[in-house]
Amino acid sequence: TEIYNSGRLNLVMQTTNKLTIAVLVFLVLISFFASFAQAQTWTQLLPTNSPSPRLAFGLAYDSVNNKVVMFGGQNNVGTIFGETWVYDVTANTWSNMNPPNPPSIREQPGMAYDVQSGLVVLFGGRTSSFVELNDLWVYDVNANTWTQRFPPISPPARSTHGFSYDSVSALMIMHAGSPNFFYSDTWTYNTQTNTWTNMNPPSPIPAGADHLFLVYDALNQKTLSPGAHRYSGATGIYSNDLWAYDYPTNRWTERIDATTDPSVPFARDHHNGAYLGNGLTLLFGGRAAGGLPATDTNTYVYNYATNAWTQYSLSP
Repeated sequence: TEIYNSGRLNLVMQTTNKLTIAVLVFLVLISFFASFAQAQTWTQLLPTNSPSPRLAFGLAYDSVNNKVVMFGGQNNVGTIFGETWVYDVTANTWSNMNPPNPPSIREQPGMAYDVQSGLVVLFGGRTSSFVELNDLWVYDVNANTWTQRFPPISPPARSTHGFSYDSVSALMIMHAGSPNFFYSDTWTYNTQTNTWTNMNPPSPIPAGADHLFLVYDALNQKTLSPGAHRYSGATGIYSNDLWAYDYPTNRWTERIDATTDPSVPFARDHHNGAYLGNGLTLLFGGRAAGGLPATDTNTYVYNYATNAWTQYSLSP
């Protein structure tokens, strides 16, 4: 487990092994008072009873209980997991929760924490038979219970989608994912009313994509999508564009066009990141063109106000 310390926030990352092509990271808020410029470092932690190496898992930070919830994933020989692990940030310990009646085994689900309801929300993923799912579950950390929900309508089955929580609108935002070369739709889920809404935003919208991540910038009240494996028909390209979704106006805006801005991180997918606060978003890792692991091990931070990336020569 690695910690990225920005001086203001910490970002927790459960690594797999050196051959892993995807690096999943997650933000853990620990301090409100230090500035971003005071320190930018990755620190390796050695928690007890860690999960076995894996990738493609769902991960969400329960900010009320200061715990990270992980579900599913697969190892480097293709074994799919259905375990629920919880990382206690304060105690620096992992626990295999073994809850009753969990979701079925899967990789690449969408997961995020709804602070209003106090529940982790999981949607979709892919089975060991390469079948996409569209079931929806909520997890209560304190009760250690998964509960399946049955909304009146649901999005089409998918995996590798973007999934994040808009804390101002109190909604889950979901975008894109596979299969079908690939979805470019945008949905919201209301945990309180158990309802999905297909937003159908007007053009322009990002091209269909998979292996992307969404992150909510609370200061600017925008859901960001930096880079992805985007598709035009059946042709896929690694992208380093950056789009922002505004829920109140239901509009996507391309903030950075990588074809005209050479300062952005190189094109990738399987990357991840987190919101650092103060309009700053962190990006790390991923997979480059050709399916090879990314050779760029730098840490990047996007500043919404200046609409620019800054590269830091830091890596776990």
